[in-house]
Amino acid sequence: MRRFVISILIILLILSTWSAVLADSISSKNYYELSGISVRIDGTELNELYYNDKLSNVSLKKIDDLILYTEVVNIENIGESEFVDAIVKYNDGTFEKVSNIADWESDNPDVVFAYKGRILAVGKGSTIVRVSISNFTREIKVNVEGRTDVREVILKLDKDTDKKTNSTYLRDYVVDKAKRMVDVSWTPSQNLTGWLGRYTFTKGVTYKGIPYSQTPNQRDEIGFLQSLNNAADFYVPYTDPNGRIMPRYGSDCSGFVSFAWGISRQTTWSFLQGIKNGTYKKVGSYNVDNPTSSELLTSYLQLQRGDAVVNEGHTFLIAYNDKTNKKVYAYEQTPYYAQYTVWTYTQMADGKYRPFTLTYMDDPILPYSLFLELE
Repeated sequence: MRRFVISILIILLILSTWSAVLADSISSKNYYELSGISVRIDGTELNELYYNDKLSNVSLKKIDDLILYTEVVNIENIGESEFVDAIVKYNDGTFEKVSNIADWESDNPDVVFAYKGRILAVGKGSTIVRVSISNFTREIKVNVEGRTDVREVILKLDKDTDKKTNSTYLRDYVVDKAKRMVDVSWTPSQNLTGWLGRYTFTKGVTYKGIPYSQTPNQRDEIGFLQSLNNAADFYVPYTDPNGRIMPRYGSDCSGFVSFAWGISRQTTWSFLQGIKNGTYKKVGSYNVDNPTSSELLTSYLQLQRGDAVVNEGHTFLIAYNDKTNKKVYAYEQTPYYAQYTVWTYTQMADGKYRPFTLTYMDDPILPYSLFLELE
């Protein structure tokens, strides 16, 4: 009987100790990592998933090292991006890509913005990008030469396209609306906190582009200026249920595309579902659920101005398709504000971006000049 009682006590002690270790490892985020979670949160747009949100059927592993694909990045032009893989090595000798769940932060967000493995050039200069996960931090030295600003390239291509086509189709309205959201000029009368609290729109400084934000207060350029001038809480930061700080008024990527297309507020998930059920027209031919790189690369050749691409967590509009050099110029709502950007076909295919458009995109509409009068 005594042996039985002692055995029970030992078992209870072991269970108690394991529970404490498990709870501590999850809450601290400093020693253990949840394996496999990067697949589940790849590209999450509306809700960031945290370590303690995914406990079922997940094993705990100790991270031994954080490895970066490269520690030096050179970007030639403003508006271009480079993508860097972040990989963890576990104590059992296995590896896992964690670019989407690692923390990326630029020392100078006026030179580059870094998020989920993407390093986007926004200005000329040099800076450091810090990548962190668990108690590991690695640095990437980044230099932006700034030889060309993609914005100037897109504006020139836009003018040339207008001269050649003199089109009165919906594409004109879509492209012009996107351009206005990227080019909207505004000057805060107080400091405004940007996405994740990592950028400050400084009082008295004039900016272009709607701030990136995932609040319910989605705004196009007209609504944003109205909020800037009239909303009593405009400068009060918004904190979402996950503790992320952001501007109270702005737009996210899918809100941006929704405004440009003149449709109700969508998300990346609803866009993908819409491609599958026919609400939106697939551009090219590919398996929506699991597209191959070959399918996507071929389909990108059919993209036109005003179309869009989408994956599970991001979407942006096409400004011009450079089929010769296999890249697209884009209007994109991304932190910390809407911008002109450029993507190669390969970058889009690597991100599983599906090309799509409105089913009525090429239907004739009123001359575009009438849209301006109506507005």
